[in-house]
Amino acid sequence: MASEPANSTMGRELRTIILSGDELETAIRGYLTAHKDRPVHPQNISSLELSESGEVSCSVRFLNPLLDGRSELLLESRDLIEAMGAFVRNQGHPLPKKGRRSLAWIDGELALMIELDWF
Repeated sequence: MASEPANSTMGRELRTIILSGDELETAIRGYLTAHKDRPVHPQNISSLELSESGEVSCSVRFLNPLLDGRSELLLESRDLIEAMGAFVRNQGHPLPKKGRRSLAWIDGELALMIELDWF
């Protein structure tokens, strides 16, 4: 039997949540309309475009400019992680409070990855 190195790490668990395109759009729209810092009326969203290269982001275009005059908003990875997490919780699926969250493309779909350290 092989011995483990003295500084080996504990095991880890990786949870992967993949939303359909419609679910992802609903998650992003819900995030935009419910976000306390910048609520957006759902009928004012004209298009959502996800970047598939580099860091994942979403460009949101509006039919009418926002109060600050912007006609486009860029959601960064952290915004998308928050949007996807809120959608999953609103569907009644519990998510761990702790864990490192990230995004990845899997088979052309955006996945929320949650990495947990075992105790």
